Amino acid sequence: MLQRLDQAFDGQRRFVANASHELRTPLTLNRSLIEVAMRGRSASADVRQLGEMLLEINRRHERLIDGLLVLARSGNELTTRSYVDLVDVVEHVVHQARAEASAAGVTVRPPPAGEAPVLGDAVLLERLVQNLVENGIRHNEPPARTAGSRSRPAPTGRTRCWW
Repeated sequence: MLQRLDQAFDGQRRFVANASHELRTPLTLNRSLIEVAMRGRSASADVRQLGEMLLEINRRHERLIDGLLVLARSGNELTTRSYVDLVDVVEHVVHQARAEASAAGVTVRPPPAGEAPVLGDAVLLERLVQNLVENGIRHNEPPARTAGSRSRPAPTGRTRCWW
């Protein structure tokens, strides 16, 4: 039984190493192609602006992959946590989702002013909020065409959020 467990752990370690390589290689290639296109002599201001946006998206994907790999290596538990202002994360995600929301006829409202400190991993929290906002946009049905959030401190001092 110990031998089978050891083999399973070895298999999981190999999978994480392979997944890391397979996921990072296309992002590295994308980054290189974008940088070459942006720095070309014939690159217009629009191409440079688009390139900057694509590089930022690429960096977010790299951070997400890093966060997921950390989670996989740590036995599905975060080993390092930091305080993150969830309001900042939601504002960022809402700003990025405005075009998709507008195309879908959904109004996305930013959170109310203030702070909502949470303990966790910023990249994984951003992905969580992205999933919630994207689901609110894509699966919202009339007449409720608003996706947003409300948060307030819970009696325990933690923050509760409603989507």
